[in-house]
Amino acid sequence: AGQTACVACPLGHACPNGSATAVMCAGGSYSDVTGLTECKPCEDGRYCPAGSLKGMKCAQGYFCPPAASSMERCPAGRYGGQSGLNSSLCSGPCDPGHYCETGSTSARSLPCPAGTYNGSSGLMNADGCATCPRGTRCPGGSAEALECAPGTVAPNPGTEACVKCVAGKFQAKAGQLSCTDCPRGSYCEAGANAETRCSAGYYSDTVGAVNITACKPCEAGYACPIGSVNGALAPSLTWPIPDLKCQAGSVNNLTAQATCRKCEAGTSQPDKGMQQCNVCERGSYCTKGASSGTPCPAGRFGNRTGLKILHDCFLCEPGHSCLAKAEEQTACTPGRIAPVARYLEVLARTLPASNLSTCDLCEPGKFQAKKGGVECDPCDQGGYCEAGAANTVPCPAGKYNNLTGVVDETGCKDCPAGTSCPAGTKSPDPCPPGSRTDESLTTLAERRVCKKCEAGKYQDEPDRK
Repeated sequence: AGQTACVACPLGHACPNGSATAVMCAGGSYSDVTGLTECKPCEDGRYCPAGSLKGMKCAQGYFCPPAASSMERCPAGRYGGQSGLNSSLCSGPCDPGHYCETGSTSARSLPCPAGTYNGSSGLMNADGCATCPRGTRCPGGSAEALECAPGTVAPNPGTEACVKCVAGKFQAKAGQLSCTDCPRGSYCEAGANAETRCSAGYYSDTVGAVNITACKPCEAGYACPIGSVNGALAPSLTWPIPDLKCQAGSVNNLTAQATCRKCEAGTSQPDKGMQQCNVCERGSYCTKGASSGTPCPAGRFGNRTGLKILHDCFLCEPGHSCLAKAEEQTACTPGRIAPVARYLEVLARTLPASNLSTCDLCEPGKFQAKKGGVECDPCDQGGYCEAGAANTVPCPAGKYNNLTGVVDETGCKDCPAGTSCPAGTKSPDPCPPGSRTDESLTTLAERRVCKKCEAGKYQDEPDRK
């Protein structure tokens, strides 16, 4: 039948001029009011299925370009973190350490598996996650391989977490594959990034010690600074053993000591590893820390033990001599002296003490008969004294000397004829009456002997030949 009126085009449809029927809006367009002659294009970020009354907002993980009839998934490697996206770029690339399959809604949609990592953005699947190398760790979602911290290691690739060094080992560096044995002189607890050295006064001769109980107290006679590897006599050990014995001149009579004690002045110790110092011997003095006594120098003597300094050695007294290391002063022998004047010069420091080391010979014309003399006596009449004389040497028979201080036999004069001169004569004795000398004899000594007049003769005057 004929129509008398046209009906308004319904929602979701369009009615061009002369339409017999309403035409449904095609996909990608919509009609949100009645009576439209053509459908509106779907807006950016929305999609419009066929017959849409209005565009529906694109969901997270999808994007909707202009005039979209349906939502498109965000491509792999990207994500849609909010609704209403209109581009295949979506919200952006997936974060490093993660990957995004199609339709992902988060930049960290899926983490790289533990033991792998990825440092770039926009990864599309787990195949792009690289295996963590040895010496590093990669927890799930790692953007980079992290070096193992000191005290931990990763011997194998693809490690999620580094493992602690076991007790008795340590590792001081980062990114290492294995731990190092704890050296002697220290111990290492689990996870150690450095050896813990034994305290001063203790030592450890064990490799791979696990705790402080491995540090043993240093024995008496030894000194153990921090980290010591030897503090006892251990002849069975074959590795190179550092010598931690107390050195000569020092001792230690206690255990667990870091240092040795120097010998006090007046004592010494020549050997290593000893516990007590020895009293300084006679003839020497010992300063602090002495390994042996220093001999009293020539001109001094030490007649008691325990001398501490040079001046504890006494100066050699007049009438005596003192060689180096003298325990007692030695009295000058007859014919020698040590004068008081020389001693006084040493006291006044105008002569060195070494001048007291020997006795001087008596000079020619003098002698000293006793031990310990300080001056020489003039040679007696009737004889002579050469250098170093202990007594006056008598002039030979037939000669005399009426002077003191004669230096040799040439000072003895021939006795005149008619006198008697036995050895040591000070002045000739005239032959008494009734005697005479015989000048026909060979030697002077024979001729200077008075003889009685033979029978039948006389002599009443003295000093007759």
